[in-house]
Amino acid sequence: SPNVCRIMLKLLSSTPWGRARRRFSSAGGVSPTMATGGQRVVDALTKAGVNTVFGIPGTHTVPIYKEMESNKESIHHITTRHESGAGYAADGYARATNDMAAVCVITGVGLTNTITPMAVALADSVPMLVISSQVPSFWSGDRSSRQYSHFVPNIEGIAASVCKPGGSFSVTSAEDIAPTILEACALARSGRPGPVHVSIPVDLLSSTTSAVGLEDTPPVTFPELSAAAHAQLEAAAAALSAAKRPVIIAGGGTAGSSTLLTQLAEALDAPVLSTVAGKVRVWQAGFRRLPMASTAFRWLSTTSNDFQHLASTAFQ
Repeated sequence: SPNVCRIMLKLLSSTPWGRARRRFSSAGGVSPTMATGGQRVVDALTKAGVNTVFGIPGTHTVPIYKEMESNKESIHHITTRHESGAGYAADGYARATNDMAAVCVITGVGLTNTITPMAVALADSVPMLVISSQVPSFWSGDRSSRQYSHFVPNIEGIAASVCKPGGSFSVTSAEDIAPTILEACALARSGRPGPVHVSIPVDLLSSTTSAVGLEDTPPVTFPELSAAAHAQLEAAAAALSAAKRPVIIAGGGTAGSSTLLTQLAEALDAPVLSTVAGKVRVWQAGFRRLPMASTAFRWLSTTSNDFQHLASTAFQ
């Protein structure tokens, strides 16, 4: 009845939810001193250099999509028909542009639909960030056995099976959203690239907390090469210098390095063959090349090449 509605509205207005709603309405949006979880996600993506996201908007990820809509000049979203399509599209985008593959999906079953593209990215060393919503942070303990929309038990463990080691992150507070995403992006790009996953509870995405310090969140960096790796490179350089008939096998890891690949091949006066993942890089380089590795391995076995240099192949 109208009386019940009036009483309920009066009661709600005195709760933290009601006070936050009044602040939001009076300011025409979130206060400049406040930030939603969705805003923290988009801010972190921008800082990480992500400019294109693939996915399907869902009830659980509305706060993220509201912020992407408000930041269309910096982040472009491409909607697909299915989450697996989003994953594969992001994978192809990353291979073609050398940018980070980014995917945004809903809780549980939305993420499981993305598992196969993540496995492909892991096998082919493609840097991929998958952000998924998760059931509310209070949905634990005795409630974990009860059904929640799209809930899948142990979803972080499922995602971890197709991520880089240590690459499945679970956010536990709104303030940790941006640092976690930045750390995940740095991990995806470091060393041998691969997929990572960040799970964010829906209540944290919609929560509004102080934005103090948000702009000061520093990007996370990982050392590209260890001392042991440098030593291996020095040994490889010495072996290449002594080789009489070197051959370069270029894999998917040469993405974005066509110019360097050309310079290396010219310095060694070496022919170049490629794996399936590296053939586009070889074509971009535009120098003399042999068939793909699957055919060329048979050729190598019949020649007297005394050294083969594998350049960032997927089976390193």
